[in-house]
Amino acid sequence: MLPADRLYKNTASFSSCLMLYTLYFVVLAGVLSLLTCWSPPPLGDDNEIDYHEQDVSSWGQSALQQMVAWSWRSWTGRRHPIFDPPKRHGYFIHITDLHIDEEYMAGSNVDTDCHRFGSKSAITQSAGLLGTPGAKCDSPIELAEKTLDYISREWRDKIDFVVWTGDNSRHDWDKKYRPRKRKAIYHLNERVQQMMQRAFWPTARDPRHIPVVPTLGNNDVYPHNTMGSGDDEADLLQFFSRLWQPWIPTDQRATFRQGGYFAVNVGPRLRVLSLNTMFPCT
Repeated sequence: MLPADRLYKNTASFSSCLMLYTLYFVVLAGVLSLLTCWSPPPLGDDNEIDYHEQDVSSWGQSALQQMVAWSWRSWTGRRHPIFDPPKRHGYFIHITDLHIDEEYMAGSNVDTDCHRFGSKSAITQSAGLLGTPGAKCDSPIELAEKTLDYISREWRDKIDFVVWTGDNSRHDWDKKYRPRKRKAIYHLNERVQQMMQRAFWPTARDPRHIPVVPTLGNNDVYPHNTMGSGDDEADLLQFFSRLWQPWIPTDQRATFRQGGYFAVNVGPRLRVLSLNTMFPCT
């Protein structure tokens, strides 16, 4: 039986070691949780992330991230899953023609492009809460938000990239009372860009970088179906260059500002061209 003083010293030593190990694991767990939220860097001058590279240094980890990776490997015998090359699914999603309309009002008269209420006797059909199929009305904001939220929740972990072919702004059907303006078109595109970024940006649940390939739609320009000329065209392409910066490779941005088109690698041996089809219409 140990003397009381030795027993006390051994207990204190054990408690100190236990506290140190507990602190180590708490810090490690905290760093790993931050690491899980870390997203790969944006596409650089080489136009893509190297999906083949097995070395964690190719992902540009900081010294702290590499230290955590070493600790994880030491304790578990394998790499942290954040450093594994992205799994390829062989599927992509095509999103187009959202045509969001901030002027849309549920319950309004569809004969007013779902913009105004009328007398009950004059209403032939009322606008629905989440859109009015078959009517000459564009999409309420809620429809676009719920659609992209569903895609993000149910499909983002099953796809490799997204093709987004524009027409985000509403049509210019209500010219007499609520004509479209350039500023409004830009604003609607900004709203859809925020939805797309929220839907496909890396998250703690799915930290992959999912490439999104945006393209101009004929209703995303002013006037519609035309690129304009001179300063108008330069302003348009400058705006979309800034708006789509998360998805246009750095070495392609000058090309986009000049012509509205670019190319991006979305996976191993797979390159997508985003064409500007407005030029043939102009």
